[in-house]
Amino acid sequence: METILFDLDDTLIESMHVWENAIIRLFKKMDLYMSMEEARQIFFTMKFSEVLTYIKERFHTKQDEAWMFNEVNEDILNQYAYHIEAKKGALDYIKKCASENKKMAVLTSNTRALSEKVLDRLGMLEYMENVYSADELKMSKREVDIYEYVLKDLNTTAESAIVFEDSMYAINTARSLNIECIGLVNPNNQKVFEKNHVKTIVDFTELC
Repeated sequence: METILFDLDDTLIESMHVWENAIIRLFKKMDLYMSMEEARQIFFTMKFSEVLTYIKERFHTKQDEAWMFNEVNEDILNQYAYHIEAKKGALDYIKKCASENKKMAVLTSNTRALSEKVLDRLGMLEYMENVYSADELKMSKREVDIYEYVLKDLNTTAESAIVFEDSMYAINTARSLNIECIGLVNPNNQKVFEKNHVKTIVDFTELC
């Protein structure tokens, strides 16, 4: 049976602006500066908790990570609960895969709570075998361990799995296990996807 592993942010849902806006608000409140271009390059491979640690260590802030998280958490929760939209065609594609008896799960660097909240609201959660949170598992998509764990838990193999991702580093990890990968292309990853010959789609309408 074919198994599909979906990333969440900017793959199944349109959410990257939420995190960028959170960082912009933090920097403004803390009187810090980093260009958004540099921030995207550095933070793109990090979990949000790692972003906050990086900010504290780079800028030697008096505020700790817990303070920074609390400053933006309420708005992030609100966005996931009520506002973030699905990637175009995502739900239709999920329903199509379900009708074909394909096994599906979400593998995200986000928290389980936020992930399940938005997936449930958008009607996707019921189709998923599980939602795997790298944050909860204390793992990273930079390392093969998390993919090996998920494949074993789903009782499937790398050869029968497909990963949908928007992050090159995660695709590189999955590729190292010979997992087929499809990239969700956007202006931030287009060049690196082309350089690494990643098969891409703009959204899921291309597959429905």
